[in-house]
Amino acid sequence: MAGNSVKNDTIVKGVFEDTNDRLSKKDACMLMALWMEMSPLAKIPQQPIKDSSECHEIKKVGVVVLDANGKLFASDFSHEFAHGVMSTLFKHKQKLAGGIMFVSRKPCYDCTKHMIQAGIKTVYYFPVVPEVADKENLAVADHIFKVSHIAVKAFIPKVKKTRNHNSPFTKAVREDEIRKGKHKLEEFFGQDIIEENEYVLSDIQIPDTSTRNRRKEDFLEVMNWLARKAMGDVPSTLRIDYQANQYIPQTLKSILENQDFVRHAAAMTHILSHRTDDPETGVGAALISHTGDYLGFGYNGYQLDAEETDFPGLGDKNEPDKRKVKYSYIVHAETNALLFSNKSEFDPEKTLLVTSKVPCNHCTLHLRHVGIKYVIIPDDRAHRTAKSQTIGYGLFDDYCKDKHFNKYVLKESHPQGAIAARRQLQSDSDISADQPGAKVARSDGN
Repeated sequence: MAGNSVKNDTIVKGVFEDTNDRLSKKDACMLMALWMEMSPLAKIPQQPIKDSSECHEIKKVGVVVLDANGKLFASDFSHEFAHGVMSTLFKHKQKLAGGIMFVSRKPCYDCTKHMIQAGIKTVYYFPVVPEVADKENLAVADHIFKVSHIAVKAFIPKVKKTRNHNSPFTKAVREDEIRKGKHKLEEFFGQDIIEENEYVLSDIQIPDTSTRNRRKEDFLEVMNWLARKAMGDVPSTLRIDYQANQYIPQTLKSILENQDFVRHAAAMTHILSHRTDDPETGVGAALISHTGDYLGFGYNGYQLDAEETDFPGLGDKNEPDKRKVKYSYIVHAETNALLFSNKSEFDPEKTLLVTSKVPCNHCTLHLRHVGIKYVIIPDDRAHRTAKSQTIGYGLFDDYCKDKHFNKYVLKESHPQGAIAARRQLQSDSDISADQPGAKVARSDGN
């Protein structure tokens, strides 16, 4: 879930047995920050002083923040007029006081001094080429960190080697997509961490060859993990399968017609699902505004501050009745995304829920109560008949038929068909701003 679902993030036999891919909170946050940098909406910020010898290339960054209580609270990326850190600070201001910030690159000195103003407590950054690769800029940032209250650390997530395919978005391992993903990751982050080079990163001092090699191995594991999980498991051919007369609200049209953003958001839920306490079914969910801002994150897990031994072991293969070990205790991803939203109120007409699994009956009622109407899900045919005395999956479909929800199903499609679908969407949804929505013709892409 979005908070401290298990206090120590440890894997205890009988509870987290067989959860080989489970991520710690810190690891998940840094992976999310790296993925945020790669958002289709992220932009390289403008230079404040043009045509100056002091101008240096600015890299895009991704940002994720845990609030003072350790809850997954906010995320952002670089924009045309604001660095990623600055955009995050402007949106949430003093709500970030006491928080922990994860940044996909070492931030520039300008972002560093404003973190202090916002009361950020700790900063973790990924040790690749910094946001501004200039020795003087880095020296100033280092000095600001040293004289401030902020603790700063270069951090490479520890990810488990991926052995099993568990994607809800594709039926088979897409090795072609994994290869493409690795190439794209190299374009963003290079082929190695920054250690012995022209940049003065005083807080990265590798004491011996063995440690240096382990860090390089960890870096490659992160790149491989993202390539497989965020790209191979959520392939570029994944598209919303628009049905005949599919309703699209005018307020969300720019987001829903941006299939690259939709796929990126789906991959984010898949990353979140690897924080689950459930060894059988990891689920991630995200609330997104009409501008592409993430309003809330969730994954399925125990309640806040639960101990590993508080509940029956989810990994007990000898217990066939899942009601005793799972259904009654797990808080679901969609509900956690609502509970931990960084907005006390949001406009249902301008809010989209993306989830890696069809909402169960309980979550469906929660979504109806708060007014969520627009939901992106994976191809849900495999889940429609799942029922028990404790949980079921029929209510969401029933409400979709009654038009209480508008669902947008993600399916793999041929690239040419996806292009045709997008063109059809752009053509058929060309309506005036005062009209409530648009309808588009169906295009399977098959």
